[in-house]
Amino acid sequence: SQTPKQKESLKTAANYPLRLMQEAEFINKTEEIEKERGKQYGHIWLSHKQIGEQFRVVLSAYYGKDLPAIPPHICAAMLLGLKLMRSVTPVGKFQEDDFLDMFNYLDFTKRMDPKNPEATDEDLGKHGE
Repeated sequence: SQTPKQKESLKTAANYPLRLMQEAEFINKTEEIEKERGKQYGHIWLSHKQIGEQFRVVLSAYYGKDLPAIPPHICAAMLLGLKLMRSVTPVGKFQEDDFLDMFNYLDFTKRMDPKNPEATDEDLGKHGE
């Protein structure tokens, strides 16, 4: 006879292929979203640089002083925070879109971080220079 822990372990192992398939579908959805948004808003680095500049302008006006630029990877991290808060807000319903976007913003934050040794020139806005 198996212990409850052994039974649970077998159940988890049996579901592993399904989970891998679901994770692959999730990754495919995030890649599709990145491509669609790229067509709509342009290159990730440039888009986040422009959004960061708008954040900087608003915050500079609010604080009454000229603040430094908000780097694209920090902008992506701020948008990740926005999506995180939306996902845990008790108002409204579950939105898978929040989780797909969080995954992408987390990925963008990592890819555009100038301290990331794996960041490509394109990730760092050096495409076409």
